[in-house]
Amino acid sequence: MLTSYLYRKLFACRALFLPFLVLLFILPLVACPLWGQVVQKKNLTPDSYAQWGDVVLDKISPDQKWASFRMRYKNGSDTLFVRNVASLKTYSFPAAKNGFFSSGRMFFCQTGKDLTIVNLSNSRKEIIKEISGFDYHEKTEKLVILSATENKKSAITIRSLKTGKEKQINNIDQFSLNREKGTLAYSIFSEVKSTLSIASLEKDETFQVAEGDLPFFNLSWQKNGHSLAFTEGNDSQHPQAIYHFISSEKKLYVFKFTPESNSIINSDTVFDSESPIIISDDLQRLFFSTVSYNRQADKNESKNVEIWNSDDKRTHIQQQNAARIKKGRVAVWTPVINKAVYITSSDLPDLILSGDMRYAVLSNPTDYEPQFEYIGPRNFYVMDLHNFEKKLFLKNITPEPHCFNTSPAGKYFLYFKEGDWWTYNFSTGIYKNITAKIGVKFTAKEQSLVPESVCGSPGWTKNDTEILLYDQFDIWAVSPEGDFFKRLTKGRESGITFRIAKSHDKPRFNHLFEGQMQESFDLDKDLTLSARGNDEKTGFYIWNKKVGESSIIYKDALCDQIIYNEGKKYIFFREQKFDMSPRLVVASTLLPSKYYFKSNPQQDKFFWGRSQLIEYQNSKGIKLKGALYYPAAYNPLKKYPMIVNIYERKSYELHKYQNPTYFVEAGFNSSVLTSEGYFVLQPDIKLEYKNPGIAAADCVISAVKKVVESGIVDKKRIGIMGHSFGGYESSFIITQTDLFGAAITSGAITDLVSFYYTINKGNGRPDMWRFQTEEWNMGGTPYEIPKTYYDNSPINFVKNVQTPVLLWSGKNDYQVDTHQSMEFYLALRRAGKKSIMLLYPEEGHGIINPEKQKDLSIRTLQWFDHFLKEDKKSEWITKGWQH
Repeated sequence: MLTSYLYRKLFACRALFLPFLVLLFILPLVACPLWGQVVQKKNLTPDSYAQWGDVVLDKISPDQKWASFRMRYKNGSDTLFVRNVASLKTYSFPAAKNGFFSSGRMFFCQTGKDLTIVNLSNSRKEIIKEISGFDYHEKTEKLVILSATENKKSAITIRSLKTGKEKQINNIDQFSLNREKGTLAYSIFSEVKSTLSIASLEKDETFQVAEGDLPFFNLSWQKNGHSLAFTEGNDSQHPQAIYHFISSEKKLYVFKFTPESNSIINSDTVFDSESPIIISDDLQRLFFSTVSYNRQADKNESKNVEIWNSDDKRTHIQQQNAARIKKGRVAVWTPVINKAVYITSSDLPDLILSGDMRYAVLSNPTDYEPQFEYIGPRNFYVMDLHNFEKKLFLKNITPEPHCFNTSPAGKYFLYFKEGDWWTYNFSTGIYKNITAKIGVKFTAKEQSLVPESVCGSPGWTKNDTEILLYDQFDIWAVSPEGDFFKRLTKGRESGITFRIAKSHDKPRFNHLFEGQMQESFDLDKDLTLSARGNDEKTGFYIWNKKVGESSIIYKDALCDQIIYNEGKKYIFFREQKFDMSPRLVVASTLLPSKYYFKSNPQQDKFFWGRSQLIEYQNSKGIKLKGALYYPAAYNPLKKYPMIVNIYERKSYELHKYQNPTYFVEAGFNSSVLTSEGYFVLQPDIKLEYKNPGIAAADCVISAVKKVVESGIVDKKRIGIMGHSFGGYESSFIITQTDLFGAAITSGAITDLVSFYYTINKGNGRPDMWRFQTEEWNMGGTPYEIPKTYYDNSPINFVKNVQTPVLLWSGKNDYQVDTHQSMEFYLALRRAGKKSIMLLYPEEGHGIINPEKQKDLSIRTLQWFDHFLKEDKKSEWITKGWQH
């Protein structure tokens, strides 16, 4: 009843404003206004593309009556909006950033050097000029505003949004606000002395923490605001001391950062100011990083020659990159005994801390190098930070991404090994396989170009009681001792994949050194879930332990960017379809959803395509699906040309709205193509072990034939295009069939053998890893299975090509060497096949420069129009380039 009452109050004013809203918001959007004059739709042309923008949900107010969102445009004219979701009253702030809602119905944001404050109750607006930045503490409703004074020093103004009272602090050098505690640390530096103080925003009290001759830097709060760490020195990288102030004790601990005072500090030791000082929850340990800048060069390395030794763990380029990055060493300081010890070393450089920061998990990613997977195995050691004793506890284990972590309370280490989840108890040293008895796989097809990977873990429950795990469809709660498990959702039965929905205004991952900080969930409270079906429906559910999952919204649309407050009375999200520009929606479990903003209303003036999910089978009877997009102003009496765009799985883009634009990285835009009278097909491809090219050809040809059988496409006017791995697939497919009248292959791999022996110019890693268990999934080297590599390399079958081919590449492509496109072009040229290659100077794997993006998009259209529409106006195709 309470929820229903709140909802009625939230939307009560809709009825009062309905006549006005109809005139202001609804009538301009419909195709047939009430006064009878039919608005004729028209064809979309490039001169209208600039009207389109992207809407991004930003924040919601604490009372859930207001939402902020941005409209972003390719020309940079972005605007931040604040809208009442019931009355639709709206404020706009061009080029604004850092918007916040207060609990007292205020909104504030920064535009340039101006801070704008709006009272949402009475629309009063105030602008504070010439600020450098600001922060906000929600509980006290106080703003902390940084600005420059007349003497070019900085000043902080603490302003109460409740009373309007202000307090100014001048000559500010550094400051840091802890939003949890509502305490502001700031340093003041003058020619006479330097001071560091802490101000309580709640109590209006100030306490001086330290005083010295040198300035203070690197202010770092313990996450709950119980203590503060900082350094003193000539600059942020060369401190003479590190301090730790514990608020409850009013006690200041000092660590002398000099070689004379501490054996871990050398003359070439530099404090790593890029890494914050980390304080443990029990305030007993501080972690900081140092860097040494005077490392001696390898004596065996000559300035006149590069030495590439096959015994080296990593390639010469990788070693050079590592030397440039200069990864620091992490030390832990225990203030009570004033002892500092390095945890990491050159032998064990990677660090994961336990949730309570009592244990350190150490490893070296090069343990088993050289090896040829993307992520190699390594050994893991655990160090007790009470006595600094270290022992090996995991040997030869590959750390799957996001699958190696410690529990929030610090009791366990969680890892994945040989198809199961395992825990290691830090205090007892006991290992447990916690999923062996469950009887389901916790791996599935999760990532592009990876046959199977771990489904993941979103976090733990309170006090490390249970681990939450994902399988292909569902969420499980499993005891860390393996003696209890429970499936929380019922997605497998309905073909729906459930995941815990992260609020869009929160960071997706929180990393600490090489570890990922895990969330802790309370299963006595509701969980908000995202849902995606095999039929590409999406939506959101609420789960509770009494009834399981209950749908808020689940429909034939793409629902994303969810935001919700802790109370979760309502959820706010974005909804879109291929033919419906993204709109912003508010919903609850008890009442139907209502949208409060629709982006790009000008779309209603133009003919537009629509999308359809198709199903088909490859030659082996495997069921697949694809996204088919209809041309704008579709006439069922006509047959149309079609463009097939491929990568691996593309059907998930069924409901994705595409702003029509020429400014894209790979020349492909489905809305542009459908507006130009093309069908667009994006079929899924089921890659096969040792048969990537042959499997791609089989799936794509099957999908195309399925569409052709429906009678809507002219089978003589079908084009194909793909970029990167999709460029490889499209290159190979046209060597196997004459089904396509034109092709575009970009950033393509065309000779698997030469690519196998290529080094990535960006990171120095050999590209061999792509052929082991990922991407090409060949399971062997070219010299072990030469026929397999030969049979799946496009360049070996150039003589079969009957399709005109446009190739393009960035000349600075570090992902796929441009020579792959050059080799294919030369082979086509030698075989007398129609082909053109475009090379874009100063561009990489995707085209970034807007002028070149537009050039590529236009040439893409011209290429397909030339061969599929008999439009012969493009002389660069017919006559080539004459120097």
